[in-house]
Amino acid sequence: MIAIPALVFVQHAFGARVQANWPVVLYPALAVAAVLPVWRGAVASSLFGMALVLVIVMQAIFSPVTLSPHFDMTLRQMGGWQDFARTVADHTPPSSVLVADEYGLASELSFYAPPGRPVMAVEPRWMLFDLPRAACGEGYLIRSYRRHDQPDATHFIVLEEEPSLVRQRHGVVADTYSVFHVQMRCDATGHARDAVTLP
Repeated sequence: MIAIPALVFVQHAFGARVQANWPVVLYPALAVAAVLPVWRGAVASSLFGMALVLVIVMQAIFSPVTLSPHFDMTLRQMGGWQDFARTVADHTPPSSVLVADEYGLASELSFYAPPGRPVMAVEPRWMLFDLPRAACGEGYLIRSYRRHDQPDATHFIVLEEEPSLVRQRHGVVADTYSVFHVQMRCDATGHARDAVTLP
């Protein structure tokens, strides 16, 4: 349970990046392996670990300590999505499609967007899922400021850049997003390239 995933990650690292969250599959087996030998301090270490988990959970729910998203992973990954999706919906025409070219952002928008608001995900990996192909048309592309490049010209024709929006929790900004009014480029079948409609 430890060796095989570790070997897969090492092999993958020779051709591409191993994402930071992938090794999480090793943690349960490593935790079990760590407690197999009996050693002094096991109880204190376990209590310390539980206390750290409690601190992280309290920070994620109540944010008692104001930290930048660089140091607060709960803010960076989980903070403010519901309000952000509402803000995006309020700043774009009600019938327009929301578009994201990051799978995490597309998933969050799809989950928190108002009922009936279509969300389109654009990225080659989405084509591996059994989701309806997205139709060509116009939409509003939401992109994190962390992505310093412009929208991919093979997928989008930028019609206009809208005012940027922020995602925040209790007044602390988690991320800032560019909003582009875009026209989707079509493939040979008349669908938007590498795009699906999320449920």
